[in-house]
Amino acid sequence: MHTQHPSRYSAAETQAIREAADWYARLLAETATPRDQHDWQSWLASSPAHQQAWNRLQDVRSRFGQIPGDIASTVLGRNRRREVLRSLGLPLAAGGLLAAGAYRYLPDILAHPDQLRTGTAERRQFQLDDGSEIFLNAATDVSIAFDALFRRIQLREGEILVQTHPDRAFNNKRPFIVETPHGSIQALGTRFLVQVDPQTTQVQVMEHAVAIRPMQSATPPLRLAAGQQTLFDSQRTHAIQAATPGSDAWQHGMLSIVDTPLSQVAASLSRYHHGHLGYDPSIADMRISGVFPLDNIEQALGAMTDTFPIRVRQRTKYWITLMPR
Repeated sequence: MHTQHPSRYSAAETQAIREAADWYARLLAETATPRDQHDWQSWLASSPAHQQAWNRLQDVRSRFGQIPGDIASTVLGRNRRREVLRSLGLPLAAGGLLAAGAYRYLPDILAHPDQLRTGTAERRQFQLDDGSEIFLNAATDVSIAFDALFRRIQLREGEILVQTHPDRAFNNKRPFIVETPHGSIQALGTRFLVQVDPQTTQVQVMEHAVAIRPMQSATPPLRLAAGQQTLFDSQRTHAIQAATPGSDAWQHGMLSIVDTPLSQVAASLSRYHHGHLGYDPSIADMRISGVFPLDNIEQALGAMTDTFPIRVRQRTKYWITLMPR
């Protein structure tokens, strides 16, 4: 006699998870279209239950996160995959959670997000699974989460330079998105800078374009083209301006600035100083231009004091304050 075990999900939850699995397979099919992507986003936004179901499907990767995404499909055999599906607590027989075509792709979502950080006066470069490159400025904190549908970078602190590459393994179907506390930036085949502070996110585009969507904005995404920059907060984007020449020079150990407030210059240099680097409020808005070495703060400050009406007050080697002269 077959014993029926009660499901831990309600009928509505079970249906939502089945729909999530169907969407997963549909989006990964070679016949997937931009319309499919749009319809999936509409389905996801139409009900909190849909979002919860999608999250449950994505949570599978946290259970098997030690398996690299690029080899998971060859390492996980049929029995292992069934264990993954059973972890959702739903039946696997005909009419169950996933059709064969759907669970064939399930291992692709098992990649574990990578945490990348840099400390004071440290820069690092990484090549991502799709061939894209990311450069981290000093004092930067990001996580990388690639799955079968998206390529996501979460920037929590600091500044990154991104150079995207074609996503050939997935037929260029996975959007490349940088998320910050204020919203998201989708790459449109591009090279761009993103810098985050507590109030705003700054974006500069060197090649091609990006689409910017503030977190709480209902307006269409803002397209930012090569040679442009802007700021945005969680509510709106600010005015588009011309990008600052040499703004990516930090990857080569130089700070290149043009007509920049001293307060911003000090903030950039402080990432490379082990200690306090402040300034007198009376000179916060002084405009600074020049190219300064990031790996030798003493030399950088010396060049500034030689050129601009400021002086350095230094209590110790770790406590520096810029003062008017």
